[in-house]
Amino acid sequence: MSLAAGGNDLLRPRGDPDALADHFDEAVRTLLMAGCQVLVFTGFDPRFPVLRLIRGKVAAYNMHLRAIADRHQCLLVDLWSMRVLRDPHAWSADRLHLTPDAHQRVALHTCEVLGLPVAADWREPWPSAEGIASSQARAWLAARRTDLRWARLHAAPWVARRVRGVSSGDGITPKRPELLPP
Repeated sequence: MSLAAGGNDLLRPRGDPDALADHFDEAVRTLLMAGCQVLVFTGFDPRFPVLRLIRGKVAAYNMHLRAIADRHQCLLVDLWSMRVLRDPHAWSADRLHLTPDAHQRVALHTCEVLGLPVAADWREPWPSAEGIASSQARAWLAARRTDLRWARLHAAPWVARRVRGVSSGDGITPKRPELLPP
């Protein structure tokens, strides 16, 4: 059973890494008592503008997750240490979700943790962006345009929903409202 949880909660102003870790530990214990082997994922290193404001909370939470995995002898996939995820190529436009290629790299790393053979190296650097921005000034300007677009399309609507007390999931019915076998 794989378990990755808490990232969205840490985004909230009252997201408490210590309280979240207590809930996570409880979930791990429940899974272990059911006979599951548990695979734990840490959070990634949030280095984008605005998101880096929660970097300390994510780091504290990850220390809890590492301790929980160690205490319960769980397998651990450390996303924070995946330097390849620090590259903008790894992130979708909302800067919260991985691209399909980044998901593949996480899957490759997970296979390594599980001791499964892999056909590619998840550590491989992303393709160079040479030619897109030939000078440092152009690269800086392109990055600021990307930041502004992100703020307009993703950050501002998120903040507006928080101010109004509305979740992006409000009014959406579940895909599978009842728990059924796979």
